[in-house]
Amino acid sequence: MQEWNDYYQHAERHFKDHAATLVQDTDRFTIIDWRNRNGSSNYSITFIVDKKRGSLIVSGDLGDSIAVWYNPVEISDLKKYIGCGAKIDGRVYLWAIAFNMACNQLGI
Repeated sequence: MQEWNDYYQHAERHFKDHAATLVQDTDRFTIIDWRNRNGSSNYSITFIVDKKRGSLIVSGDLGDSIAVWYNPVEISDLKKYIGCGAKIDGRVYLWAIAFNMACNQLGI
C-alpha cells in the first residue's frame, strides 16, 4: 500500500494542472484525452475504452498499454478494476491514477 501512496503523490504533482477532455462517448467507445492545460505533452495520456469488447487502450507520454477483459465493461467497472491495490507495475500505477482522476473530473 505504501508503494501505491508513493505513486499517488507522484501523480498528484505531475497531473495537478491536467484537464480531461471527453473526445467521444458512445454506447461502444469512450475516449478521454488527459493533458496539461498549458498544452504541454509531458505526462499526456489518451484512454480508449471499448465498452463492448471490454478493453482499455492507454497511449501517451508514459508509454502504451492494452488491457482486455473480454467482457462488456462500464467506466465505473474499470475505475474499480484498476483502482488502489491493483497488482501492476509502477508506470501502470500512474495510468490507473490518471484514469480515475480524468473520469472524476469529467463526472463519469
